[in-house]
Amino acid sequence: MTLRRRLLALFAAALLTGGGPAVAGAIGDTGLNLSGTATFVSDYRYRGVSQTMGEPAPQFGLTVRQKDGFYAGAWASYVRFYPRSWDGYSNGAHTELDFYGGWTGKVARNTAIDVGFTYYSFPGVTGDNDLGEATLVIVQAIGKAEVRIGGAYDWRQGAMADRVTYLYGEGVLPIIHARFALRAHAGRTLYGPRYQDTQDYWDWSLGGEARFGRVTAGLSYIDTDLRDVPHAGAGVIASVGFAF
Repeated sequence: MTLRRRLLALFAAALLTGGGPAVAGAIGDTGLNLSGTATFVSDYRYRGVSQTMGEPAPQFGLTVRQKDGFYAGAWASYVRFYPRSWDGYSNGAHTELDFYGGWTGKVARNTAIDVGFTYYSFPGVTGDNDLGEATLVIVQAIGKAEVRIGGAYDWRQGAMADRVTYLYGEGVLPIIHARFALRAHAGRTLYGPRYQDTQDYWDWSLGGEARFGRVTAGLSYIDTDLRDVPHAGAGVIASVGFAF
């Protein structure tokens, strides 16, 4: 059974069991809390660019949190960077597996920060594709709304010819007893000078989501200003997820 089929089977199991409530919650008397997500998206977009060549993807994540704000977790998704006829190049591997950790907490009454690190890996894919990324997010509450200003930095490493910086801003506005929310996002990817033939670009999105207990359904319009890059144009992306 391929990984994608395994992920789909696990996603179906999460649907049938209501998200696996026996998995989530406090871990004994350790002061740690475990939570997870199971999501299905019609197209996995990363900073505006499809990571599945427009195909749908199942995704799963697990996070352990500590009461003082420290956290660590893992996240997996189906990916496809090449046409099916090129599967020999990628060894037939179509998995992104990320590991992350960090700290989040309030620094003022209505202001919080999140300082983290993510390690992106692509098991089985030919070549040096894994990379690390440092992140910083400032979260500001304005009434019921929330504004996030963030950045991510990838230094020059095995998978990177030079540094890459990502800066973004986004807003979330809950409506109708917080059951629904509107989201807007804009980001800018900046490449280091060694990426001579790669242009900096903008991505943006506008969408909404509805929450029903542990189920969240979303719909977003996503686009970039990359006009000559496949699978980076305008698209409407649907998602359904379960928290457990």
